[in-house]
Amino acid sequence: MKKISKYLFGFFLLSLLGITISCKKELSEVGNELQPPEELLEVKFQTPETIQAFSLPDDPFLLGSSTSAIAGYLKDDVFGTSKAGFSLNFSQPSNNITFGNNPRVEEVVLSLQYRRSTTDKYTGYYGDTLSNLSYNVYRLPEAVDNKNLTDVEPKVTPQDLLVNNFVFSPRPNDSVAFKKPGDSEEKKYIPQVRIKLPNSLGEDFLKYIAENPTNTTESFQEFFKGVYVEATGIDNDKQGVLPRFDISSKNLYTKIEFYYSNTNSTGDRVYGSYSFISSAKSYRSAFYKHIPSDSKNTNFKDQIINGNKDAGRKQIYVQGISGVKSVVKFSGLREWANDMQKDGAVLAINSANIVFPQKAESSDEDIYRTTSKLFLSFNLPNGLFLNIPDRDILGDSFGGSFDEKTKAYKFNISRYVQGVIEGEKTLLNGEYFDWEEIGLKLQNNYYTTDPSRVIINGVDADGVEPDQKMHLEIIYTLIK
Repeated sequence: MKKISKYLFGFFLLSLLGITISCKKELSEVGNELQPPEELLEVKFQTPETIQAFSLPDDPFLLGSSTSAIAGYLKDDVFGTSKAGFSLNFSQPSNNITFGNNPRVEEVVLSLQYRRSTTDKYTGYYGDTLSNLSYNVYRLPEAVDNKNLTDVEPKVTPQDLLVNNFVFSPRPNDSVAFKKPGDSEEKKYIPQVRIKLPNSLGEDFLKYIAENPTNTTESFQEFFKGVYVEATGIDNDKQGVLPRFDISSKNLYTKIEFYYSNTNSTGDRVYGSYSFISSAKSYRSAFYKHIPSDSKNTNFKDQIINGNKDAGRKQIYVQGISGVKSVVKFSGLREWANDMQKDGAVLAINSANIVFPQKAESSDEDIYRTTSKLFLSFNLPNGLFLNIPDRDILGDSFGGSFDEKTKAYKFNISRYVQGVIEGEKTLLNGEYFDWEEIGLKLQNNYYTTDPSRVIINGVDADGVEPDQKMHLEIIYTLIK
């Protein structure tokens, strides 16, 4: 077997492809046992001719059984304006409930518990919590359709409005003090938003119970279809915020709490309450709207609005909750491999990593927090989804987490690259998809519930060193 020289930068074919080669010794990836370490070769692809990347609006999706819901407004100079709202119905945790002989409505409250984490103070929001936020709350005229995609807004009218322009300052990490009807003093509770609903809704609840003595969750959901929480505005001088609420069956305070009282035999008021809760039987849907035309970034609008793929040479974008995705394709890999194998050699990919360096920004990082993890999958049409083989085989070692030291995301796509070289195709729904032609889709790993975003340096980014531009690193072996 021939000894391979340490540096082969002059090799004309690879120069034409815009790649560089050097010896690589420290590796432990697939196929390394086939060659002595000193005969492993490294090649880096980093030109617009070899890597095509561009951004476009992300696809809507089903909220499904998600345990989080978002309602808010956020203005972003780069990504434009984002608006989020959600619909949710409630369960009756017990059957055959009753509120006494002569109940009186005291108060009806919609409470929304913030998402909580003992390790991440940002779990309950994204954006600027100094922004005042306003909500409208509607009573849904039709049942929540959990098959609605996130680009479908609930059909409500002014007649369905329960609360108009409820203004509050989100405090996802601060306890809330309030006094329940009948209590003598305030008590502190876990972080939540509390929205008073009209007492007329409570009168409807009383009527429902009186007319349905054998009431159940099913009968309650038929009577009360749920609510739609719509974010309607923010302070003009603020960026806004996207609060995130816990709608899981384990939460304590996402519910409609009905407070009532009765008169006892001595004429005193006796107070009680009943909670209609978010549970496994509760349907939910989300509505996300993004307005890219509000962006002040020319490159962003050129890609997202005008569809200019060449603009992705400079930078690409990723944003959660149906915001922005990016597509990455590799041209010339198959031709490069064929040329390397002309003399009967066999090319084996030992390691292939795609690196996405973050673009440095002047934006406030406390408001526009960087996405903690990205995700790569096959870029399939019509809402189809399929993991690339590296994801299924490697699990967490597949990569995608943001590296604070290198300020980049890295994925191990060795098997995908080997498949591209070998002309692999995937059969899905009766159609074959060529791996090279469809490329890869880059998204926020938590795109259904995380509105965070990131800007990534393209292969031709301005003003940065080569290692801070998008690139594909391949370690390979030639077996003769």
